[in-house]
Formats: sequence, C-alpha cells, structure tokens
Amino acid sequence: MRVAVKRRPIRVPGFRFAGVRCGLKDSGRRDLGLIVSDRPAVAVGAFTTNRVKAAPVVVGQERLRGGRVQAIVVNSGNANAYTGPAGVAVAREMTRLAAQQLGISERLVIPSSRAGSVCRCRRGGCDAVCAWRRAGCVRTASTRRSKR
Repeated sequence: MRVAVKRRPIRVPGFRFAGVRCGLKDSGRRDLGLIVSDRPAVAVGAFTTNRVKAAPVVVGQERLRGGRVQAIVVNSGNANAYTGPAGVAVAREMTRLAAQQLGISERLVIPSSRAGSVCRCRRGGCDAVCAWRRAGCVRTASTRRSKR
C-alpha cells in the first residue's frame, strides 16, 4: 500500500542544507550534499562493525571521537570504498575543502559517501575531489541557505 506524502522544505533552526550537481553521477542529478550547523554540535555516530571500512567511515570515526561536529559533506555516486590510504586522503581533502569554504575547523567536518558500487578511480585516486574542485561544488553548497 502506498501513502501519498506531500513534499515540503524542511527547516531546522540553526542548520543549513544544500544539494548541488558536481558531475559524479552519470545521470546528472544532484550528487553533493552539505549539512551545516551554525555552531559546533554534540554528535555521535553509528558505523559498520565490518573490519573493512570505506575511507569516509575511517575519517568519520576519527573525527567523532571529539564529540563535536559542525558539518557533514556527503557525496552520492562515489562510495570511496576499497581505496586504501589514497581514499582516506580524498575523504580528508573533501572535509578540508568544505571547512575552508565554511570558515570552520576541518576537525568539525565529517565525510559521508554513498554509491551503488565502489569508487570509480582515476589517476591512482578517487575522482571526487577533482570533480568538486572543477565544478566549485563545495563553494556553491556552502553559500546556499535554507529559509528559516
């Protein structure tokens, strides 16, 4: 049974949300999201118990040990899984770029990636950061504000 649900913007005081197209998805749909708190927030996370963890999970676990997060940068279409140290470097670069555009500490940004398959790698590393830089996606997402 399907239930019709009216779509409407979500407004959460103190938080901003953005989604943009960076070219990671072949479909041309939005593939980068950014969630930002106006100030550092207490945060916890639930992660896989698998011994094999994608790079964003490794970086996210490191950062959440501090107990505070101010932003989450999410890409879709590039899981950054099974990429080893190069993937961890890409996940850190993703958070560094977001932090730089937001004017906050890199330690307050955690990465998240979602894709139906493992990372598409080029030139020995993931293509996500290159695509974001080329399209200016983190800058675009960081300047969008939700209406309050």
